[in-house]
Amino acid sequence: MKKIKIHQIVNLIFSGIALIGLLLPYSSSYGEYRNFLTSNPDILFAKEIGFKNIDAVDLSMLENLRLYFCLANNSHGNDWLKNEAIINVVLIIALIASILLILLFTLLNKPVANIVFALILAAASLLMNYDAVSRHALPSDNYTFGFTYYLYTPLAVAVIVCSIVGIVIKKKEKKAARLSNFAHAK
Repeated sequence: MKKIKIHQIVNLIFSGIALIGLLLPYSSSYGEYRNFLTSNPDILFAKEIGFKNIDAVDLSMLENLRLYFCLANNSHGNDWLKNEAIINVVLIIALIASILLILLFTLLNKPVANIVFALILAAASLLMNYDAVSRHALPSDNYTFGFTYYLYTPLAVAVIVCSIVGIVIKKKEKKAARLSNFAHAK
């Protein structure tokens, strides 16, 4: 069995943070709207998915996925809304898939694959952030940026750096093994 190296442990920690980030707020309500949501917690915010006001105080990536999936299926003929929802569903799924694949390839010690999926993670995060800002969904009169709005791009950069360290370490180990085999062959 191969030993787990420090860069793998660090990338596992980053993957864990990314997974936890799926449950942390991507957008947070504020001001009078937040007061309204918290003072009327049992009113339905999104009836189709059983979302109450209290659930909409802080919206995580997974909650956004549920809301956009619902909007994609219940846009009532509004093509713009349906297309916007589909785009966000695809971006969130790409983000989740890239996190899971970074976790898998970290365990398999495949740093090049980690770099590829970290780039996909960064791209999905940046595109989702750009979309939210360009539609004026964030910041708005009701919502502002949550923690995970800022989380995934720096995390992707950190995974890339750790993976590059892993590649360098792997190359040095191979070179040392070749030199050792060469020395023993004489």
